Amino acid sequence: MNISRLSISQITTNNWGFEEAVRNYASRGITNMGVWVDKIAHLKNSEVKRILNDRGMTAFNLCFAGLFTGDTREKRDTAVETTKKTLEVAKEIDAGFLLIVSGPTLPRRLEESRDHVRKALETLVPFAENIGAKMALEAIHPIDISRWCVIVTMAQALGIVREFSSPSLGVLLDLYNIWWEPGIEEIIGDLKKDLLGVHVADWNPETLKVDSRLLPGQGVIPLERLIKKVEMSGYRGCYDVEIFNEKIWSDNYDRVLADIVNWFKGLEMKS
Repeated sequence: MNISRLSISQITTNNWGFEEAVRNYASRGITNMGVWVDKIAHLKNSEVKRILNDRGMTAFNLCFAGLFTGDTREKRDTAVETTKKTLEVAKEIDAGFLLIVSGPTLPRRLEESRDHVRKALETLVPFAENIGAKMALEAIHPIDISRWCVIVTMAQALGIVREFSSPSLGVLLDLYNIWWEPGIEEIIGDLKKDLLGVHVADWNPETLKVDSRLLPGQGVIPLERLIKKVEMSGYRGCYDVEIFNEKIWSDNYDRVLADIVNWFKGLEMKS
């Protein structure tokens, strides 16, 4: 696979600040990155855009906003307003899309929680359309349903996105979170124009912790087969490597990035 389609999420090199990450990714021929909101909070949007442009870098996505399932109306309204502001940031730094994490389920109120997500999107989709920004709804492994995300399968994410039928709302395919899903290869084949981006990490067979991800090719997920399915669906965007792992965060980032680049270049498919 051509390295021009590789993106590195900033969380993968978590100990680097924004400027340091941009400089180091670019020096290795990586031209796309997943920008994290907290890592650019000290900068004006114009400065973020300049730093990226100066190094020939592109913000493949901005991570993240959402969390629409608060237990009070005030919390839910605040989440919507915060997401609006983050959409404006995404637009101003030319990010491909804003990643949306729905928020966790309320105790014993699963369907009500998902309804809160739909209601938030009823406000946010027209807003995103109006400013020319895009959002990508992510499905996260059900082990995190009470901590982060009430949307746990690609089928659920795709169903919600297609209720709105908007060019400003698509899905984020996180292969780490959904590789286990029954029928996932058929679902991938049906994503078509709804697919805005892909996250990549590998599953550690020796732990149940979702924040112990492995570098691609070092775990048990059939990543190459799934990526071939993604390519067959017509997707020609980037693959954003997103690693949550304290050991990798404290590792030598030269080695981490070299391993990622070598794996990506070794994928046997058309670029």
